[in-house]
Amino acid sequence: MATAIAECYKRLAFINPALKKLNALKVLYACFQVPYFDPDRLVSGAEKKAGEITSITKIDLFFTLFEDLYNFNRKEKKPLEFDARTAMHNKRLIKSKK
Repeated sequence: MATAIAECYKRLAFINPALKKLNALKVLYACFQVPYFDPDRLVSGAEKKAGEITSITKIDLFFTLFEDLYNFNRKEKKPLEFDARTAMHNKRLIKSKK
């Protein structure tokens, strides 16, 4: 999974340097925890909206941006932001029980 995350992050950063932030990597990791997540779909959306992506730093904005990119021009919209946040929340709960 780490290799897949790194490859996707590299592709996103190449498309737009605004996506080369630590918080973008954190959100990408969260997205990879979602069973239906397809990194190629995210990259495709980023390619299509590359000129519209502005520099952001807040993690909340990256969650929203990634969902927008993931669902761009798609008939079937996915609640990626909610699902990624939920997956990360559940993962933290599991870690805190140790």
